[in-house]
Amino acid sequence: MYTENMATQLTSDQYSNLNEELAQIFSTNQYPYINIYDDANGTSYSMDSNGNQIAGKQVDSITLTSPYLDPETNSMTQPSVSFSFTDGSKFACVDTTHTHWYSVYGVPVPPRKF
Repeated sequence: MYTENMATQLTSDQYSNLNEELAQIFSTNQYPYINIYDDANGTSYSMDSNGNQIAGKQVDSITLTSPYLDPETNSMTQPSVSFSFTDGSKFACVDTTHTHWYSVYGVPVPPRKF
């Protein structure tokens, strides 16, 4: 079953909602998949670290980086949300330099026979 949500802006403030969406998908015995877009209409896909569109990528992990002051450079590190996908690619969205949107959906875990 393919159930996709409308596109939501991807920011560090949205991290807890995204995390809850993924947890909800897991709780229904499904794998979480994500689309990440360059536009709010969801017509232009963002690219992962391998140069491939982030269209129907299975999420392996997400990480939130909160803003902090780097003591070595005395510069502020901006907040970001980073993804690792099961194909080994990665993606990071830094709040102050990137504007992206996302939608998530679940794909049922296939039954296993032993």
